[in-house]
Amino acid sequence: MKEVKILMTMVVVLFLCVKAQGSSALSAEQKIKAESIGAVLRCPVCQGMPIADSPATMAVEMMDLVYEKVAAGQSEEEIINYFIGRYGEWVLLRPTTKGFNLFVWILPPIALLLACLLIVYRARRAKEKETGQEQDTLASKDSDDTIEAIRREVEI
Repeated sequence: MKEVKILMTMVVVLFLCVKAQGSSALSAEQKIKAESIGAVLRCPVCQGMPIADSPATMAVEMMDLVYEKVAAGQSEEEIINYFIGRYGEWVLLRPTTKGFNLFVWILPPIALLLACLLIVYRARRAKEKETGQEQDTLASKDSDDTIEAIRREVEI
């Protein structure tokens, strides 16, 4: 029984050593590739951080999976598609510009442009209205003078 415990302990230690050696067996290029992939994937726990920078356990596990897939020779696109398949497009820190997302990317600049055009239109209209009121004031002053002149003539 004691031998079985020792054997199980050795298997666990061996497994942990192999697991720890897995990410360190990557070349410098592979580590850079894995880090760049981790930089575009969102941490499900932190939600605003990439998995490469997040200290959350889940992010560390996801990053380990990225290291494994890079070591297995998968491309960046394959790895990202794997995570999109598991977590949905939400896992991307920068959404794609396809389908409905294209509308979401284009709508804010269009709305901003329309708002600017509306402000310019309203400013011009207000200026024209103000100019028109000044002319009306001058015209009413002229008509008041005319009415006064007529009243004076009628009184004679």
